[in-house]
Amino acid sequence: MLPYLQQYAGQSLVTGKQAEAYADHFIAVHLQEIGGGKTYSQLSAEAMAYPKGSPQYTAAEAKVQTVFQGTTLRGLLLEAYAFWKMGQIALYAAITCFVFAAIMLILTILGFIHLRRTPDEAEI
Repeated sequence: MLPYLQQYAGQSLVTGKQAEAYADHFIAVHLQEIGGGKTYSQLSAEAMAYPKGSPQYTAAEAKVQTVFQGTTLRGLLLEAYAFWKMGQIALYAAITCFVFAAIMLILTILGFIHLRRTPDEAEI
């Protein structure tokens, strides 16, 4: 966990890479430890097996709520990472399109220059 998160220590969570690292290498690790590798639904089913109001039910329900909130936060962070990644791809695609547009502008200008220099009676 440390090699992935140490580079972002003390920083605000503002990039997709930070969101991915926090979701996959901090929240996911802690959810595995809290839930023992079980999913929210598995933990919820276990909690519902205890009689309501018992200390076991209260402890299990607290664990279920923690795992639910952690899973939700992890999902939101991974969604933010996905949109950040799509934005990065769109940025590179836009830059590429502008480069090709500049090339086409140059070729168009060269075409008009060639058209002016070519006599009308020349056969092309």
